[in-house]
Amino acid sequence: MTNTLISASELNAILDNNVFIFDCRFDLFNPDVGFNQYQSEHIPNAHYLHLNNDLSGQIASENGRHPLPKPEQFAALVASYGITPDSTVVVYDDKNHCYASRAWWMLHALGYTKTVVLNGGFSNWKQQGFTTNSEIPEPPEKQKISSQKPINWQLPTASVEKVKTAQSQDSFFLIDARENQRFIGEVEPIDPYAGHIPGAINKTWLDVIDSEGFFKSKEFLADYWSFLQEKDSDSVHYCGSGVTACVNILSIIIAGHKPPALYSGGWSQWCGINPKKPIKS
Repeated sequence: MTNTLISASELNAILDNNVFIFDCRFDLFNPDVGFNQYQSEHIPNAHYLHLNNDLSGQIASENGRHPLPKPEQFAALVASYGITPDSTVVVYDDKNHCYASRAWWMLHALGYTKTVVLNGGFSNWKQQGFTTNSEIPEPPEKQKISSQKPINWQLPTASVEKVKTAQSQDSFFLIDARENQRFIGEVEPIDPYAGHIPGAINKTWLDVIDSEGFFKSKEFLADYWSFLQEKDSDSVHYCGSGVTACVNILSIIIAGHKPPALYSGGWSQWCGINPKKPIKS
């Protein structure tokens, strides 16, 4: 186990060791599906984190479909479970890692660096024959954090202004994690119009996950992202709303690079503040 991934067998071995587990299964087109799946069957002692309600902030005008919550808001939720920076936290979804990676990013960005993603997800956990149940742990009591210091995200984030900088400077890569059909503007199932942010390149999150739902090897990922190191460049990563971009970011860290910046507003925010003709390849 590293500070990125844990296997099903490794998790099973420490299941009774006061590990905190969060089920993050979700469906963008049916927001109730993930919680219904969780209620039916989950890894023992797992709590549930809902993308819309727990892993996102309040949607306001032109801030994207899944804006990050205020750091102190998410910090209060995490603290209410009794989690400390020394706690081992495991997050999982089904097998695509989109929602677990978002939770992983947010927890690491608050300093909970012993958070790991279950590689292969819930699907592999079941395939391995490990225990599941439908018992729902007691929900935590919501708490406020009293701190004299402001709470900030400790991993890099990108504002719209930084994205515009990345568009115009050779020292930045602006990387779109969405499927290629959405990037080139052939389809857009969710957002107002199709296309991508001018200047972006497409490195889809699907490239870093294999057909069985595991992150590809460190060697593959190091080669896949080697262009970042070759130019010693910074990169800004986005997707539709800051979810699948976290899969790419996690894979970059697995590959041995420093954490890049997340533009969580993504294409959904860009459409709102730039209602112009779609950019197509």
